Amino acid sequence: MENETIVQHAVVAWAHATEGIGAVFATGARENPAAVQKKTMPYRYIVESERGAAPVMEEDWAERLQEKVLQLAVVAHQPDVVRLFMANDVRVTFCVVAPEDLETALAADSLARAVYDPEARFAERPAPTDLTLRFKAPTPERVTLWCNQFFMNMTDVALALYDDEPWQAQTYLDAAREALIPMAFAAAASESGFFVNLGERGENLKAYMSDTAYDHLMRSYAPTDAARIWDALFQACMLFRKCGLKLDELDGYTYPRKMDVEMMQYFRRLWEETR
Repeated sequence: MENETIVQHAVVAWAHATEGIGAVFATGARENPAAVQKKTMPYRYIVESERGAAPVMEEDWAERLQEKVLQLAVVAHQPDVVRLFMANDVRVTFCVVAPEDLETALAADSLARAVYDPEARFAERPAPTDLTLRFKAPTPERVTLWCNQFFMNMTDVALALYDDEPWQAQTYLDAAREALIPMAFAAAASESGFFVNLGERGENLKAYMSDTAYDHLMRSYAPTDAARIWDALFQACMLFRKCGLKLDELDGYTYPRKMDVEMMQYFRRLWEETR
């Protein structure tokens, strides 16, 4: 891709001309041989820097990339993460690590490929794979926590709807997804023995879910309208049950069937009373 060549050449040229940059690694989905490549994928780099994020923030990226910069900002700390967004839709994320932290960062990211390595310190690094990014089996304790959190937040959704507070219900529904989404991830990954990369933000999830489960997930999102949120609640509950029962088939996991049935009966009673 044209942009890929331009961006990588610009980043390497910047590293070469900037004091304190020891090495730069390309990473992320663009380096994943198993990922479906899309034009809009972000570019991700790990940067070894003695001066923290300062070299990234001080660079004139508009000049270097010959494109208007719409955003250049530190979006996270420890390590510093800088996001660069250009007018031509190009997104570049720099994860800046100190020299003493580089090995730890690379050990956690098997996709990282050295693109600037002036001292050839990483010439023997293995070819990029998604091994470290594959979804790991959750502990039984974690699954139990997801169940408790999900039904707690869904209770709050139902009661907010019962009190005719759809906006508040929407906020509780968002909180419930903090348990629903990882449960869906775990159920999808279990089909492959927890040996699959679902993507940093679940961008590969659809490929590993049934059409019915994916429809439940899509319908768990709704406008702030009471009737739509009730539907989203039940869709989310159906998906959570399907995913929980899938894990229940594996050794070590127990889905709380009794709580599920009783909570669904409770939600339906409140729904009937608000119709």
